Amino acid sequence: MKPEGLWVVLKNYADMKILMLNEIKDWGGGEVLTLDLASALVKKGVDLTLGCNKKSVLADRAKEQDIPVIEFPMRNELDIFAVIFISGLIQKQKFDIIHTHTMRDHVLGSLAAKQSRKCASVRTQHIHFPENPSFMAQLAYKRWTDVIVCNSDFIKKDLEKAGIAPDLLKVVHNGVDFGRLREDPVSIRKEFSIPEDAIVIGCAGSLFKTKGQEYLIKAFPEIISKFPGAYILIAGDGGERKNLEAMAKDTQNGGKIIFAGKRNDMANIMKSIDLMVVPSIWEEPFGLVNVESMYSGIPVIATRTGGIPEIITHNETGILIPPKNEKAIAEAVINLLENKELYNNIKTAAKEKASEYFDSKRMANDMVRVYEGVVKGK
Repeated sequence: MKPEGLWVVLKNYADMKILMLNEIKDWGGGEVLTLDLASALVKKGVDLTLGCNKKSVLADRAKEQDIPVIEFPMRNELDIFAVIFISGLIQKQKFDIIHTHTMRDHVLGSLAAKQSRKCASVRTQHIHFPENPSFMAQLAYKRWTDVIVCNSDFIKKDLEKAGIAPDLLKVVHNGVDFGRLREDPVSIRKEFSIPEDAIVIGCAGSLFKTKGQEYLIKAFPEIISKFPGAYILIAGDGGERKNLEAMAKDTQNGGKIIFAGKRNDMANIMKSIDLMVVPSIWEEPFGLVNVESMYSGIPVIATRTGGIPEIITHNETGILIPPKNEKAIAEAVINLLENKELYNNIKTAAKEKASEYFDSKRMANDMVRVYEGVVKGK
């Protein structure tokens, strides 16, 4: 039985109780990672409860995996009622760690942990340090948090530049639950009238300026001049969709640029494409689609930005190109499709690397070591 009072000095992760928070109601990369991590930790035997905003997609999907879920409002960073609720959970259920994933739940959860004096605060930093953090956010980062987990060395350096103490920062690369990529994938070519023997270039991600899909569209005329039967399949949605669709319409053979919209069947996307282009123009913190493609045996052509070079080794596990460069995209696609030996070598090496380094089980093991260290330190 755990001692009362300061109930830490735990022997191993089996003794810990974790409250993991993510307040986002919609579904995005951060929520995929939250669920994959929570699922892997629960399977490992960690006593974990997921705290979500009411009516969130994450809560529904976690319940489908039998992950314990508590739903309560997290309205904003100043939601004192949420802080009181979280503090009550800490006292009643004796959570050892609050693990947060977004700015809002970071402020609320770390404040509640700080007030308890018995609970450690861990934050996973999925994106860049905010440009104009609120006063509360600065306190959460610099005063109320015991460990900030960075999903790449790039993000660690980004936080150090922002003035976060290096001894607070630990790197745990993202991991993917590869089980969801093995769930009887089927080709969706028929859905979009794409011939089964056609070359299909995939591009998956939110349709924002920062994701750079326009450069892939601009590269298409040169690609199709070499491979007249090629298609582009763009999966995702966002504010740039109308602009991108208009750009595609004005492009030669624009009818072969297909917008599939937001999809929840990544395994089926992977089954339907021959290679993946990740044309981000911002400094991508990590980029899950790179790992998902690598594991699926789909060679990746990605821009050399942010944390992507930590995933892909040029000409070994993928192709790295400069951002904002449609000519580089076209040349890389054509070279990869013409060089079958390079294509197959990358396909094999990428799957091996993804399986070894970017599995959610590995991520869970690394996170447990972080938990054990912060609890003992607390």
